[in-house]
Amino acid sequence: MNTLFYLFKLEEATHSLNTLFKENQISDEQLLLLAQNNILQKKYEEAENILQSFDNQDENLLELKYRQQILLLQKTRKRNKSIKAINDYIEFVSTKFGETYNPLLPIGLYELARTNAYLHKDNLAIKTLKEAIEEGFDYKNVIQNDPAWDTLRKTKKWKDVLKDL
Repeated sequence: MNTLFYLFKLEEATHSLNTLFKENQISDEQLLLLAQNNILQKKYEEAENILQSFDNQDENLLELKYRQQILLLQKTRKRNKSIKAINDYIEFVSTKFGETYNPLLPIGLYELARTNAYLHKDNLAIKTLKEAIEEGFDYKNVIQNDPAWDTLRKTKKWKDVLKDL
């Protein structure tokens, strides 16, 4: 199917969710889906308002809310605010999983690393990337093609971190 078809379906779904929202008949899951659709359609202010008003404390929904907040901040290039949101996310998932293996921690660490790279905090970015890899972030193709790392790819530190991946 072509891209126009998917864009039409996204707009159609967003319209339906907005209708439910205006009529106070939207579930919390649908509310987060509406926020995500707004982010995808670059309706950042609407997405931000939804995420700020979301107050459900269910762990699974909160985890999704944190990830959408991070995506929104990344898309709007609010990288300093993104650092705090990512740290909040890492703290949340660490608390959620406790001492057991935490499959979400490597993702949070990777997001923190790439955000630091965008902020030109190179040493911190490399250090955090190494932590993400040590915690299980093993998506070498993602790391090698992420534009966040463009300025670091030719450095010795970069090559040292990736040699073990």
